[in-house]
Amino acid sequence: MAGPIFRRLASSVMLLFLVLTLTFLLVRLAPGSPLTLFENPRLTAEQIENLRASYGLDKPLHEQYLSWLGAIVLRGDWGISFTHQRPALDLILEALPNTLLLGLTALLLQYGGGLLLGVFAARRVGTFYDSALRVVSLFLYSIPRFWLGFILILLFHLHWHLLPAGGMASAGGVDGPASAQALDVLRHLLLPALVLGGTSAAPVARFVRNSLLDSLGQDYVRTARAKGLSEGRVLWVHGLRNSLVPVAQLFGLSLPAVLNGALVTEMVFAWPGLGRLLYLAATSRDYPLVLAGTAFSAVLVILGNLLADLLHQALDPRVRDA
Repeated sequence: MAGPIFRRLASSVMLLFLVLTLTFLLVRLAPGSPLTLFENPRLTAEQIENLRASYGLDKPLHEQYLSWLGAIVLRGDWGISFTHQRPALDLILEALPNTLLLGLTALLLQYGGGLLLGVFAARRVGTFYDSALRVVSLFLYSIPRFWLGFILILLFHLHWHLLPAGGMASAGGVDGPASAQALDVLRHLLLPALVLGGTSAAPVARFVRNSLLDSLGQDYVRTARAKGLSEGRVLWVHGLRNSLVPVAQLFGLSLPAVLNGALVTEMVFAWPGLGRLLYLAATSRDYPLVLAGTAFSAVLVILGNLLADLLHQALDPRVRDA
């Protein structure tokens, strides 16, 4: 088992190198320049040229690439953000916990709610509840997240005054114990997590329903029923265990998708996470920050695929013993 994992990691490192190289070339060749941030009538041409030299932008493209790659490999240095004037890696690590909080909460809603709804629909196949789940899943899958976010802000903040419209904490902070501060963060977290995870829970429920119905139609399930096992034991022990194999693979692939897909949600709710940070970096041509964020996203995709394979092996003895 260690051999295939090692080969997968080796190929993943090569893939990461190719992704970063392509991203480096694309951001350098895209129209615009990070020096537009410093456009000022008071700056002379000589001062602007000095800025180009200080950021290494006056060198040929291949020299910029080799210098950037050498700094990463030899020193782990991802460069200084042009806009924030701070190490790009520090900015990524500061925003990461906020995105993890939002993304993992959304995953809990997506798969926790999707699993329960899928089992509920599978036990009532052909009924009103099954049809309702199909309609709701199609609706939630189709609507844009930014539109749903604005609607929830309109209802819960402007109309009912129940939840804050955005941010991660109340203006000026919250006085009191840590529990009060945690509750304040939770109130700010509810709407973005509902948008990010709730829109994906219904499709997951449909996936669980179809997978579970397929498992319940297999010979081993009919044998279990013939032995007199209760329907609940047949469903939860024999049917659900085998239907979780494709769901586990989907979960592994959803981890990077949810965290990377938080960009729109973070922008709508002004959530200070990684997606919002990288969007602003891309619009300002902040090369070091864009490249550091791309590396993080690529690593997430690689780890997500590896996690999907490991979960598949853990749940399916045929793959584990092969």
